[in-house]
Amino acid sequence: MLMAPVSCLRDGQPDEFSTSLGGILLFSHLIVKHQIDQAISAAGYPESATLPGLQSVLAFLGLKLSGFRRYSHDDQWCMDSGLGLFAGMNVLPKTAWLSSYSFRVTRDMNLKFLQAMNAVWRSAGLLEGPQCLDFTATPCWGDGTYLENNWSGKRREALKSILAALAHSPDTGIISYADASVRRERETD
Repeated sequence: MLMAPVSCLRDGQPDEFSTSLGGILLFSHLIVKHQIDQAISAAGYPESATLPGLQSVLAFLGLKLSGFRRYSHDDQWCMDSGLGLFAGMNVLPKTAWLSSYSFRVTRDMNLKFLQAMNAVWRSAGLLEGPQCLDFTATPCWGDGTYLENNWSGKRREALKSILAALAHSPDTGIISYADASVRRERETD
């Protein structure tokens, strides 16, 4: 990976550090421009004494934008100052914190965020045109005894999973509706 120097202000003083993930800092402008930061804050995501909800969600978003698939396999990303700066921290929290945070996020919080994002997309004209409805099976790799077996076209087998309905724009790829509480007996509804 190419390490690039980044200049910024820390505690009001000029500072410089190296990062291999500085490209995600370009997304900061889009997040503010489209008021995605306000949508995250309005969703009421969990906060702690040291981490506001916005910074917590931006930590996850930074990892997604960086292309890391399995956070727990390698903690090297948590020491990258570029990822930390993107989320408004010096470095990102470790894997254990990310896992425990995920369990505190509720469905209502995610619904509030998606509703706010739909308003953002609509005002930017990104939800115009045709919408496609599709189902997807999100596999469960833990104890899925309470889950149904759903067909996964990607894996070409039925497996313990959550069935989700998605409405998205084929032109922009933006998901305008999602529901992960679909039971097989209600699928046709």
